Amino acid sequence: MLDDLTDHESALTDAACGGTELVCADRVPIRAALIRELLLGRRGELDPRGVRLRGARVVGALELDYVTAKVGLDLVDCDIEEPVDLTQAALPRLVLVRSRLAGLRAAGVRISGDLLLDEATIVGTEKTGAVRLLSAHVGRALSLDGVEVRNDFGSALHADRMQVDGIVLLRDARLSGEGRKGAVRMVGAHLKGELNMSRTDIRNDTGPALDAATLTVDSTMFLDQVTVSGHGDMGAIRVVGARIGGRISLDGADIRNTSGPALGAEGAHVGGDLLVHGARFSGAGSPGALQLANARVGGDLYLVDTEVRNDSGAAVHADGLRVDGTPVLLRTRMSGSAEDGTIWLLGAHVAGLRVVESEVDNDAGPALFAAQLRVQGNVFLQLTRMSGAGRHAAIRLGDSRIGGQLVFGNMTISNPDGQLLDLREAQVGASVWFPTDVVCPDPAACDGRLVNLNDFSYGSIEGADWRQWLHLVRHHTKEYRPSPYQQLAAVERAAGHDGNARNILIAQQQDLRHRSPAALGGWLTRRFHWLWGALAGYGYRARRTALALLVALAAAGGVTLWAGHVMTGPGRHAAEHTITSSAPRTPCSTIELIGLGLDRGLPLGPTGLRSRCDLDTESVAGQVFTVLLWIVQAAVWGLATLALAGYTGLIRKSA
Repeated sequence: MLDDLTDHESALTDAACGGTELVCADRVPIRAALIRELLLGRRGELDPRGVRLRGARVVGALELDYVTAKVGLDLVDCDIEEPVDLTQAALPRLVLVRSRLAGLRAAGVRISGDLLLDEATIVGTEKTGAVRLLSAHVGRALSLDGVEVRNDFGSALHADRMQVDGIVLLRDARLSGEGRKGAVRMVGAHLKGELNMSRTDIRNDTGPALDAATLTVDSTMFLDQVTVSGHGDMGAIRVVGARIGGRISLDGADIRNTSGPALGAEGAHVGGDLLVHGARFSGAGSPGALQLANARVGGDLYLVDTEVRNDSGAAVHADGLRVDGTPVLLRTRMSGSAEDGTIWLLGAHVAGLRVVESEVDNDAGPALFAAQLRVQGNVFLQLTRMSGAGRHAAIRLGDSRIGGQLVFGNMTISNPDGQLLDLREAQVGASVWFPTDVVCPDPAACDGRLVNLNDFSYGSIEGADWRQWLHLVRHHTKEYRPSPYQQLAAVERAAGHDGNARNILIAQQQDLRHRSPAALGGWLTRRFHWLWGALAGYGYRARRTALALLVALAAAGGVTLWAGHVMTGPGRHAAEHTITSSAPRTPCSTIELIGLGLDRGLPLGPTGLRSRCDLDTESVAGQVFTVLLWIVQAAVWGLATLALAGYTGLIRKSA
């Protein structure tokens, strides 16, 4: 024990025993060894209020490692010249408010009450570091409001596996560190209250600013107005696999990384909302500025008045993201440079999706890549500009499943190198609101390769009538495909517009002939296909075929009527009574001549009239009329076949 106490040291001993605070002037020195003796009880029983010292200069090493104290320690506005060692110590309370430290080593410390370092200034050393709270346990609150921590040799705050039973406050603080472990490191920590880091500045030029992988926060996490600057592929903020029981708020945050993600949150789980308002994220590289792959958000995800930028990769990389609520992008600007897309939502599951008054740009690929997206409700893309580049479409929703509506309202979509919209194999349970001027404001200027609607299914169309949608299918798709026509016809038929459905299916066959003639077969097959369309509307206009059949039959009657008036010799005609009739070689009556034409033209059911009146095939004129009737008869047979095929085809289509 010390036996040469100064007057101030004796006063501190008396204050600790009497339950008062010793306030010193002029930074009088107090030996650290005395503080250790007091906490060990070597100076007698202390008041439960603990050792409380203000305005002093603590000299010597304050070595409290493995000390179990019955009272707390308050060192307020003190200069502590050497690092404080609290390794595996146990105290009811530790207060270092507004003090200046050369480091705090507190791995495994047990604080049953509060640990307060508000407005403290801590400068780490290569040997001791700055603030080390590895596996520490704080029974109530941990407060570092206004703290300033700098460590040029490692982490400013190293708190892996730390457990805090109350709230953690790290507001208005400034922390800077070095190395890949992170300036602030809380890997595997468990915070049972909220974590509030509002208005804090964290910097690391050689690694993550905040590494909180697998962090667990049972309540809310506030990162409002934080300024975070990190470096490297781990991210400026790394919360991979973290579990946040409440919401996360990033109001006004500014998070930057020139060589990796701004926010890496793969596999993170947020129980409430993820709220981002007025924030800026700047990242680099292929992983994306915001990494949300396989993350889970229990509420809504809001990005409002926010800017996300990545000049060498995606802005948001969120494949496998699950949002139980609705992701909302409002007045948000995202820019990227990635073949995969500025916003990457491959296989994401969300309750809904809203992108309103926003801008999404990509100079190397799609603006929005959401293939295999699963949406329980509606998708609204409104008052938004999406600009892509490259061979893929600016908006890719292929193989997505949308339970409600898909709405494109007052959109501007551009891609100078390829398609604008890819909806192949997508399914929309309700209506598609799609004004066609969204894709092509000036149809005459469009190159015909704007949308991919292959196997796209939907309940109905709004914002455009069926003629506009048909024009889109015929003139603004890359190649002929039957499914867009079939789906549109099915929608019109379900609405009771059978005539519209037939027109659509006729347009399908015409498009097939124009854009994919090889699929029809050889020259003869293609000619027959054209004839089938002209005479029968490809089986969808049976009345036209029936009319043509009547015209052909009338032509047959006209030919034989004509033949009955053509003289082939004295008293002889090209059509006359046969030798088996009662008056051979005499002219047939008008009725008999017309009946002869019908008898020769009808495919089935001859009347037997030819036994009384027939063409004289011995004459040249009779032979010519016979050939003409053969041609008419072939036409009648063909038309009858087309009529039958068209009728039975319509029956099948309506079944």
